[in-house]
Amino acid sequence: MPARASCASRGNDPISFVTDLNIDRRDLTNNQRAIVGAKLANLRDGQRPPPPGGGQKDNDNKKVATRKETAGRVRTSIRSIDRAKVILAANNAELLAAVMADQVGLEKAAEIAGLASKALQNEALAKAIRTPKQKTLFP
Repeated sequence: MPARASCASRGNDPISFVTDLNIDRRDLTNNQRAIVGAKLANLRDGQRPPPPGGGQKDNDNKKVATRKETAGRVRTSIRSIDRAKVILAANNAELLAAVMADQVGLEKAAEIAGLASKALQNEALAKAIRTPKQKTLFP
């Protein structure tokens, strides 16, 4: 039986520990890894969301992971991380869902995210969504 991995084996960095285990264990697409990387690139070590009642956490003095470190951690390119950041900044749930479902590529989704309004984004997204190729018995 293989030895269990521990957080201590990764320098007591719980984010690296969880990320490494899940990236290895799950069959994520490049789009999905890029979105995870974009979220991690803005996350300081030990940072948690603010409590429901508001207020601040004592996280301001923690080191922020660089894009290069994060790209290596999730096994994607820095360019993919940058595109995913643009997609997340657009705050469009339909666009994010299409990217996570691999219905639209990161480059096209980042281009769509740059449009002025959500209505324009959703219209462009509807045109850009890839449909799965249907298998036929005879070509």
